[in-house]
Amino acid sequence: MCFNLFSLNSAYGESRYRVEIYGSSTYQEINEQSRFNPDNQVLKIPEWSHVLELRPDVELNFLKLHSVILRSRHFLTSHEMDTANPTQTRTSIGSESDLTDLFISSEWKDHFSTHVGLQNYQWGPAEILSPSNVFFHFDNNQRSFFYKEKGRAMMRVNWNPDPDSSKWSVVGIYEPTSNHERFWTADREFRPKSALKIEYQFENPINAVALIFGQGEKERFYFGEYFTWSPKEGISIYGDLKHQSGETHFVPEQNLMGTYDLVDSDEDSRYFTLAVVGFRWEGRIDLRQEFIWNEPGYTQREWHQAKAAALVLGPNLPRNIERFSRPGLEFRRQSYSYTSLRIPDLGKGQKHSAAIRWLSSLSESSSALQVNWEYLWKDSTVLSAEALHFMGGQGTEFRLLSDTQASIGFRWSY
Repeated sequence: MCFNLFSLNSAYGESRYRVEIYGSSTYQEINEQSRFNPDNQVLKIPEWSHVLELRPDVELNFLKLHSVILRSRHFLTSHEMDTANPTQTRTSIGSESDLTDLFISSEWKDHFSTHVGLQNYQWGPAEILSPSNVFFHFDNNQRSFFYKEKGRAMMRVNWNPDPDSSKWSVVGIYEPTSNHERFWTADREFRPKSALKIEYQFENPINAVALIFGQGEKERFYFGEYFTWSPKEGISIYGDLKHQSGETHFVPEQNLMGTYDLVDSDEDSRYFTLAVVGFRWEGRIDLRQEFIWNEPGYTQREWHQAKAAALVLGPNLPRNIERFSRPGLEFRRQSYSYTSLRIPDLGKGQKHSAAIRWLSSLSESSSALQVNWEYLWKDSTVLSAEALHFMGGQGTEFRLLSDTQASIGFRWSY
């Protein structure tokens, strides 16, 4: 919930300003038996993190057609990190600032607009992931109360070819340069991406279908589609799919020493599909059940080979560790289940809300369970608590590094 700090009317239009302050304390229980981070000596993950964050949001409108949107983040942080063998505790305090959005939006006509600059533009009916969106990627923390996605440097055009209705929508997107964030795949530099998205909404706007195609990872061609269908009020079935030309991630390959290295795949002859299909029921509660099919993900054999590449001593071990941590896959394995349950308006005054989310691998016994609670303390203040628990045997996907993570915090808006 955000409130205008003040509004300013002028000959150039209305300008709006708002600000949010976030505060949080996070505890992370490290898996000290992890072969990838024994005694926390390799990754040195903080056990405690305390963050105070300022998020200004400014919109300047001028000449009735144009607006400039500016959003930034400013942090004060404190981290406490423990290691064993030898036992050592380190505390670090710092500050930083980050620009998350800065773009010019222009409404040239009722059916044509442009948006140029650092921006966050996402689509798709699924909650866990939008495969057809090649610009943004899955993040383990994306459903956290404190998470904010940084924008991408985009040029976007929105066009409605039928101004008398809102059934058709055509969006063209080009990402010519990076936003100066670390690239999501190891040992690679940014390459331009593009997309053309054509969507049609039926008489019931919940029912929609879209086709997307363009240039994706490693400048490879891809096409995708998404759909939503509601057979009755409160119930919907949906899907979001992407078909990528060739494999674009690192794969395990046996070397001359009989061990494995993670290398670029030479599979370019066919298309690989990443898909999410789901069911949603919206009533007193909001319930989703989604299934993920990640065809380019590691098979059981490849999974063991990829882990071995990041563990076995050899001349390429540092590179293999980096590539294992950022392999260029949204998910490392091939099949998953995702269940989400949200219950709003709880308690006296209906000021509480709760959510439970469970992401489970269907390839091995490994999963992540997230629980969120929010309380509207005052009109301008929300309190939050959340916990993330990783389950499975040692060395399974979700227990490679951590066991439990818990946070408490607040958001104040004005």
